[in-house]
Amino acid sequence: MIIKDWFTAIVTNIADPLQAGRVQIRCYEYHEVGTASELKDADLPWAFPVMPLTSSNNGGNGQSATGLLVGSWVFGFFRDADKQDPLILGTILGAL
Repeated sequence: MIIKDWFTAIVTNIADPLQAGRVQIRCYEYHEVGTASELKDADLPWAFPVMPLTSSNNGGNGQSATGLLVGSWVFGFFRDADKQDPLILGTILGAL
């Protein structure tokens, strides 16, 4: 698999209704405000953070994926051609 749909995004929501550790993100160049591709916050995709091997993420074992905050900058890629299934690989340092 060749990864070609990389993104930089900002976390807009951390209250995952499924409580699965996902966060909602606005990806630059894909969902930018003021463009034809702008999405309402409620319609933005939910992204799964990729966890380290020390976290089984199964049955409540391992580390928590709750370290991200609204406003955090993240980067990752889309797993699907429709760009609806994002994975977050890490955060980008920033200041308010």
